[in-house]
Order: sequence, then C-alpha cells, then structure tokens
Amino acid sequence: MGSVDVLFRAGVQVGLAEAVETFLVIGLARRKRVTVGWYRTRLLSLPALPVGEITEGDLLVWYAGLQGAIYTVHGYVRAVRRFFRWMCRFGGLERNPAMALDLPRLPVRGEEGISDDAAGAMLDAARAHVRDYAILRFVESTGCRLSGVVNLCVGDLNLEGRCAVVREKFDRERLVFLSTEACQAMCVWLDQRADGDSVFGLGGRYIYERFKVCARLAGVGRKWNPHQWRHRFGRAMSYNGMPLGVLSQIMGHSTVDITVRFYGQFSVGHQQELYDRYARPLRT
Repeated sequence: MGSVDVLFRAGVQVGLAEAVETFLVIGLARRKRVTVGWYRTRLLSLPALPVGEITEGDLLVWYAGLQGAIYTVHGYVRAVRRFFRWMCRFGGLERNPAMALDLPRLPVRGEEGISDDAAGAMLDAARAHVRDYAILRFVESTGCRLSGVVNLCVGDLNLEGRCAVVREKFDRERLVFLSTEACQAMCVWLDQRADGDSVFGLGGRYIYERFKVCARLAGVGRKWNPHQWRHRFGRAMSYNGMPLGVLSQIMGHSTVDITVRFYGQFSVGHQQELYDRYARPLRT
C-alpha cells in the first residue's frame, strides 16, 4: 500500500488505465477473476484522462451517456464510486469527484423463482442420478448461491446438526441449514463419491449444465437455473412468515434492504392471504 500512496502523492499524473489496474490488483486482491473483469469493464468506460484530473463535471457527462437498463447503470455507478473511494483512501487522491454521482434508485420488485411444481418435477427427474439429486436438494433446502455449491468441502458439512458452512461472494463464509431430505440425499452421495475435499467435485459451469439437463428431463422450460431456486427459497420463507431480518441473515444479504426488495413485495392476493393468517381482531 505504501508504494501506491507514494506514487500518487508524488504529483505524478497517473493515467486512468494504470490507476484502474492498480486498483484491480491491490484493491480487489483475492477477488475472483470474473469480479475483477466486471470492474475493469466499467471503470475503463471513464474519460481517458489522468485520474487526478477527472472532475465532477466529467463524471456527470459520463453518467448522462450511460446506456442500458437501470440495473446496468446502477452497476457502473457503483463500480466508479468504489474505485474513487479507494483512490482517496489509499491512492493519495485528495478529492473524490464521484461524490457527485448518486446511485440510481432501483425499482422495487419481487422475485418468485422457480415454481414448486417445476422444482418438484426437476427433483423427480434427478432421482436416478445420486449426485444431481444431492445438488438439487442442497440448493433447495439452503437457498445458497451457485458458488456455495462449487466451493463446498467435506469439512464444511455437519449433517448431524443439519447445517453447513458455504463460501460465496468474495469468499465470505456463512452458515446454512439443511432439511432432513437434503441430509439424506447428501449422505447417499457421500457414500458413493470418490475421495477428495470437494463434496461434488464440479465447477460452476458443469453444475449449471446439470440443472439444465434435469429441467429438460422434467419438461421445465423457464426459471430452472440455480439462482431461480435461490429466489424460490427466499420467497417461500417470506411467504411462510419468516421475519425479514432473519431471512436476510440466512440468505447472506449484506443488508435487509436487499431482502425486502426481492422477497418483501407481495401481490394483493398474497397480502390478503397473509392478512387473514395473522390478523387477530379484538372482541367487540
């Protein structure tokens, strides 16, 4: 960090590309290659000026020219804000021109995920393949991300306690809980698997393809991918009355606002159903 700080404080006019690469290597150390690539694409869209000469006005013009959906624009702004915060903290940049950029407000929307019927059909289709069935059961009962399945090691499992430790975004660890059915499926697979630390021994692309195969066998044409199973998990827990603060922790969200945005929005029909379930009129 010291060499970075000296470089920028020495008055050297560091080009955007050099500053971005420094941030990617040091500021995003140990991040996955896909994450680094995501930041590189967005940061290199900035004006090609020495980083110390980029002004608030330059960034506002850049912002006005962004194309794409609101989620795309949100991602670009988020990346740029993080980059300039890091530059001010570690790069010796004296002012933060990104302070003028407000994150666009994302629309409030819910995520339904795969339907119960479709998920059940995929589970039935996977029963003939022990590993596929264990993978689907694990995701169905934990709501974990695809990376949590890929990174799962034997030592992370506590099947007697019906829980496991998964490592997902930025290799953060969190505890997830398993249903009895998921534990049974995992036990069957563990008895048959080859030796090694990895529980499933598959990369993310291959696991994604196994979901695709199960969907095709089950006749499921949409919302079959692993993240749709995660959405189903979050929605089901929310519908069943789990407090959103608890659900936020179980799903590994950084803030409860994310949980509310995706799983705290209900149709009028569901609002009526939940009202009838929880309303306790006073006696008259």
